Amino acid sequence: MSSVRIHLDNYDNICYAGQTLVGRVECFFNTKKYIKAIRISITGIAQTEWEDHEDYYDYEKKKNVSRKARHYAEEKYFSAEYALLQGGEYFKLPAGRYNYPFSYILPTNIPSSYEGRYGKIRYCLQATVSRPDKSDYQDNLCLNVVSPLDLNTIPGLSDSVATSVDKTIYSCCCINSGRLTFKMSLPATGFVPRQEVSIGGHIENLSKINVECIKFKIVGHIEFISQYPSRKTKYEEITVAECRESGVGAHGEKSWTSNIQIPEIHCYPNSSICGIMNVIFRVKATVVLSNSSTNLESEIPVTLGTIPLSGVNITFAGAPPPQIGFSLSPTAPPHEGNFVVPPYPTDESSKTYPTPEDVNLKVPVDPYPVTSTPSAPILSEMPCSSKGAELNQAPPPSYDEANR
Repeated sequence: MSSVRIHLDNYDNICYAGQTLVGRVECFFNTKKYIKAIRISITGIAQTEWEDHEDYYDYEKKKNVSRKARHYAEEKYFSAEYALLQGGEYFKLPAGRYNYPFSYILPTNIPSSYEGRYGKIRYCLQATVSRPDKSDYQDNLCLNVVSPLDLNTIPGLSDSVATSVDKTIYSCCCINSGRLTFKMSLPATGFVPRQEVSIGGHIENLSKINVECIKFKIVGHIEFISQYPSRKTKYEEITVAECRESGVGAHGEKSWTSNIQIPEIHCYPNSSICGIMNVIFRVKATVVLSNSSTNLESEIPVTLGTIPLSGVNITFAGAPPPQIGFSLSPTAPPHEGNFVVPPYPTDESSKTYPTPEDVNLKVPVDPYPVTSTPSAPILSEMPCSSKGAELNQAPPPSYDEANR
């Protein structure tokens, strides 16, 4: 059965903003095919969407009724397309396996991939074999893109923070049982995966009510924003990690340090440059009381990134996360947002290639056709799609003679 597949040589379930993607489009045809073009495209987009019930006055029924309303928003970060093979109206390719190499430099100013309940940030590659008067062959590949966040570039994250809350405790009969004070402190507010967050806690219980336990959580609050038909917001909360400490009895006092390790299995998206999604992380403490309807709560905002704070005394559970660095493909020019096709086949096992006369093509004079695609602008400018220039002349594809 004929097919088209996208293969990336340097992708292992994760890639980074600013990284060069190097790969190929593999086409297999079990019989000779008439082809209009073979293209590769990539898009980066953020979308939010949900439905709410809203009330309005129906003048025909003369009463208030409810209806569903769709709220949504969209931001496009980049869109590029390249013709790997293209002739006139169509051309014929014999049966066999063909490989078309390409490379693409991801823009640096993009947010991390994210899939949420009310929105998503996606980066997708699509390969298309266009055929005259017949359905196209297509393959799609969604990328997990991480936008690196250096915690050292954000002021104040290395400073220690403390907070204190207190309340008067009432028993079930609304009798004043005394006062409870809870204090929480952090040595810093910037952390990365595999790092332990040390939380200092202190309880002074001057009431007659026992404190059953203290629960600590690192939670992420995700805000989704719609732009149409009006600006509205939805929220989602995820629990990153949690721990539990023993309580303290009536008229008791206790000081301690709790440790929560930030796992690697969660997604900690860098959405600082996304205009329709915001992510805020917090260390949240809940003092659970017995015989009381209201617990005591306190929280401190924190930032989760990819490059740790330097010069801050924080213990890691294992080796510190490595610094993120990238190397560019030797076939790629120093222009982010451009597709590049090498001037010769990358598959050394391919010995025979269709001639230009076979597919009505000519080999271009410039082996590195560079498009005029700009780098991704900032989101406040609401960037439009920027497509790379399509080539009517392209390098000959590689061809496996054994599959003729």
